[in-house]
Amino acid sequence: MSTKALITGTGHFVPPEIVTNFDLEKKWTPRMNGFARGQELSKGAMWNPFAGSSGLVYEAALRAIEAAEIDKSEIDFIIATTLSPDHYFPGIGVIVQAKLGLSGIGALDSYCNG
Repeated sequence: MSTKALITGTGHFVPPEIVTNFDLEKKWTPRMNGFARGQELSKGAMWNPFAGSSGLVYEAALRAIEAAEIDKSEIDFIIATTLSPDHYFPGIGVIVQAKLGLSGIGALDSYCNG
């Protein structure tokens, strides 16, 4: 028996709105002790589909699934890699797995530190 891995579709996603450093600057507020604290860009950012790299990967995955002309239930395993994870634990692989509703399959992460 031979085992095969196939890439049958690819996808990419660029958010509809670009956030510049200037935009982020407007969200910073000075504190009395001289430090600054960043305000949340959006409430519930953890579940915002465009929040962080997992949101971008989720959108790209939907496009890859469509390009492959498969049902997402046909996916056996998720491998996610990024230079800028949402956070290191849990990794974006399992976050994307949850966003896709694919419990019961494997998911792993690979982080590149340049």
